[in-house]
Amino acid sequence: GQGRGAQSNKFEGKTGPKEAQATTAPVCTFFLQNRCARGDSCRFRHELPGGADAAQQVSQQSTNIANTGPTFPAAPTKRVFDPYKAEAISRAKLAQDAEPRPWSTLEGPFYSIDVECVATGYGHGTAQRIPGRIAMVDGKGDMVLDELVRHDAETAKRIVSYITPLTGLTREACEAETSRTIEDISALIRTKLPKDAVLVGQSIDHDIEWLGLEKGVDYRTYVDLADIFANRIPKILLTASNAVKRMKEAEGGGGDYERRTDLDGDPNDGSSDAWVGFPTR
Repeated sequence: GQGRGAQSNKFEGKTGPKEAQATTAPVCTFFLQNRCARGDSCRFRHELPGGADAAQQVSQQSTNIANTGPTFPAAPTKRVFDPYKAEAISRAKLAQDAEPRPWSTLEGPFYSIDVECVATGYGHGTAQRIPGRIAMVDGKGDMVLDELVRHDAETAKRIVSYITPLTGLTREACEAETSRTIEDISALIRTKLPKDAVLVGQSIDHDIEWLGLEKGVDYRTYVDLADIFANRIPKILLTASNAVKRMKEAEGGGGDYERRTDLDGDPNDGSSDAWVGFPTR
């Protein structure tokens, strides 16, 4: 029959696979970056806006890469050690070590409150967050309270995400019958929190504000872990290293270093920027 003959005539007058690929295949992105190692065997088009001459030049470079291997830029030179920058960082650390630590003498009872939030916006500030779960533990680590926050209808409409992978919260959980309003949870905390308690937590001032707790009424004081584990460093390292350099030059020349008068603190206070000789943060 005609099956095989008809099938062979079906493609008469049409371009072959290679020719079709040359006109329909997308442009090779590696070729445009001069990184294609396949040369003429690449199944994507090697074509530049500059025309045939430009394409031929890059194609030849691509072939060279295929034959000899890609070339890479030389590794950057090793950063030179700067003793003044190192001294500046060291002085900031010494000032931090000299800072007063009022929390080191505090006596309990200690309690910690943690507020897990849901998102009402796409930023990361507290203006785009509201409480979704509130927990409190005592100084022994025992759970005192763990409550889900129920939101009213208008507030619930503002929630764009329960941030479930991080918080474990869901809309269903917050709308369950066992959840409570934040006002009810705040009142419950007041019944369980001793008036002389010291609250401890990371940025715990936000949690205290959300719950409406009042210092001296609902608790004695609080300690923010962000203050304890802060890392004091030069505000601008280049400015700090230049200041240290001037100090060293003055010492070497037997003269007095003229300290800046716009820095905070007393020059005789080892924890102050005035003693450090440059701004820190």
